[in-house]
Amino acid sequence: MYGVVLWSDDARNRAVVWCDDHGDLAFYRRTGGARAPMPFAAGDLIQFDLKEAAEMRIVSRPRVVERESYPTLTHDLKQAGAAMGALEETCRAPEGCVEARDNVVSLSAHRCAEVA
Repeated sequence: MYGVVLWSDDARNRAVVWCDDHGDLAFYRRTGGARAPMPFAAGDLIQFDLKEAAEMRIVSRPRVVERESYPTLTHDLKQAGAAMGALEETCRAPEGCVEARDNVVSLSAHRCAEVA
């Protein structure tokens, strides 16, 4: 599968990827110890194997296809979310909910509204 890295944090050994099938986001956790560099950054186009575990999509065996392929995607998504009011709302449900912090945009309220 292909995807674009939306967010990565070298200190936390994690990344979030928007997949080309437009399904749920996929998560990456770096292995190999804290000294291994993060293999990609936000905006990079990657190819990877996708695994599903515990209702999560997990990135494995990532390979960079093109660095900085989509350098403004994260910014563009934040602007689109702000236009929808996603940044103004806080998450009220205690389980399965991520609040807007550490550059993570909470879209759960909008997703729940779409399903209802």
